[in-house]
Amino acid sequence: MKSEFEPSDVVKTIDLPPEGYQIPFDQVATFSGWGQMKIDGELKAATHLQGLNLLIVKAKHDSYFRGMIMGDDGTFGEAGQ
Repeated sequence: MKSEFEPSDVVKTIDLPPEGYQIPFDQVATFSGWGQMKIDGELKAATHLQGLNLLIVKAKHDSYFRGMIMGDDGTFGEAGQ
């Protein structure tokens, strides 16, 4: 998974899987931190990322995924890719 992280004044890191990690299908990955998250050069989130749960529904290789965000009711909505 390729990523760029533009830190805020509060938190200057974001937790991501190690380079080369193969994201399993139908598994939930968690990103945490503050700031703008970019994946493959595109802005994906400019918000508080703590507790953002993404269900991996398609994974072609380690730099591409399509995520669904899990709501409070347990259902998933589009989160980007």
